[in-house]
Amino acid sequence: MKYLLILLLPLMPCCLIQSGATGVTVNTTNGKKYYHLEVSLHKDDFRLTWPEEWFDPQWPESTSGTCDIYEPTGGFIIFIRKSTFPVPAPNCNSDWLKVVMNGRSDDASDAQTKKTLWKRLLAVKAGELSEVSAIIELNPYVSVLNKDPLIVELDYCNLNFRTAWGAYVDHQESAQRP
Repeated sequence: MKYLLILLLPLMPCCLIQSGATGVTVNTTNGKKYYHLEVSLHKDDFRLTWPEEWFDPQWPESTSGTCDIYEPTGGFIIFIRKSTFPVPAPNCNSDWLKVVMNGRSDDASDAQTKKTLWKRLLAVKAGELSEVSAIIELNPYVSVLNKDPLIVELDYCNLNFRTAWGAYVDHQESAQRP
């Protein structure tokens, strides 16, 4: 089992914790802890089609097989290979973790930032780029197994791209209200 050791960074005391081994960062906002990390995705690390084990008649889009659709609101879905993700997900019975980009965005520049990430993901899949970096939010599907040193694991197979106030957050520092 992989464990995440988290070290306190002096740059943002009491607010930001980062793991030296995996890059997991913890920000505290209004008393709530948010866990996220930056991942570098290569062509074989993710897919834009629904894995068979995710097919569900309640989700018509899953049975079509494809999820390579960018919604006008900025939403999209990818699946990351569980074995390449640095946080363990022992309760996930799939080889793939579902990662959702929240499509609710009131600002055109927010939607453009999401679309830029989407286009970079497509470019990696097409072999035009070797990798793309993205910030993944572990909340709300993360459990803290130990506080010091911090050890976390995913409860399920579900993740989100990091967003705040509807906008994609492409960094690990505390998010600021626009």
